Amino acid sequence: MSAARLTLIGIVAFAISLVAFAPASLLKPAFERVPGLAVTDLTGSLWRGSGHALYRGVDLGAIRFTFAPADLLRLRLGFDVAARGPALDVGGHLSAGFAGYALSGAGNADFSLARDFLARYDLRVPGELTISQIAVEGRYGARLPSAEGEVQWSGGDIGYRFGGEARSAVLPPLAGIIDSAKGYPQMTVHARDDSTPLLLTHVEPDGMATVGITKQFTKLVGQTWMSSEPDHAVVLEVAEKVF
Repeated sequence: MSAARLTLIGIVAFAISLVAFAPASLLKPAFERVPGLAVTDLTGSLWRGSGHALYRGVDLGAIRFTFAPADLLRLRLGFDVAARGPALDVGGHLSAGFAGYALSGAGNADFSLARDFLARYDLRVPGELTISQIAVEGRYGARLPSAEGEVQWSGGDIGYRFGGEARSAVLPPLAGIIDSAKGYPQMTVHARDDSTPLLLTHVEPDGMATVGITKQFTKLVGQTWMSSEPDHAVVLEVAEKVF
């Protein structure tokens, strides 16, 4: 075995031994570098620990993490992580290097996580989101990460306001495709059995979030947009600065 390989094995072994005894609280500065993420009540060690997580004020519940030593071979600090709360049950992998971080995962989330945000627009959305697989990568200091993945909604009876009146509509199960082809996260939502876009959403680096509603969506909620545009065309758009 070459001297270089022996040296690398020795470094990795030394790093693992440090991780086994170092307190979990040492991770706090690393968590603080992820925009919008706050982790409190850190206990345990770097090898295996736990805490409580919030993202942009939303309570994600209890988190648990286990050190993933294989990431050291890529000069990254990595952990297998899980978050579980009343409205969230997800698991995945988090790693951080010199320039940025990466997160991948899957699981389930209840729409109650976004209740306060939706209430600002007089929206009520029941049901559960299934996160098939999400991959997020970001650079330290950047306003937004890139994201790829898919989420699915179980469908149900939504509530909203239109023309000052409270309305409701039953929507079918929906799927949202997430990508960052334009340099910022965006999502296209459609019915699971129909590829016609219903909602087009994105968040830009300046914090401006935009939701576009297509003609097909107005048909689904019983408020058909009377115009000559095709069903996939955006007929109504709402934008707001969210951070």
